[in-house]
Amino acid sequence: MLAKDAIRSALTRRPGREVFVYPGRDHAFTRPGGHHYHAGDADLANARTDAFFERHLASAA
Repeated sequence: MLAKDAIRSALTRRPGREVFVYPGRDHAFTRPGGHHYHAGDADLANARTDAFFERHLASAA
């Protein structure tokens, strides 16, 4: 089993967890200027992160 598969399996068994997979993307695909950077999927991943923070942290401020 690949590490990413083991992580996904462990996380999806816990309530309140969301796991997203970006097919065809390698490690660090969201790092601008990085070897594996992909703007479209990086934008999507960052938007998902922003939405998560908004849902879970906005009321804590």
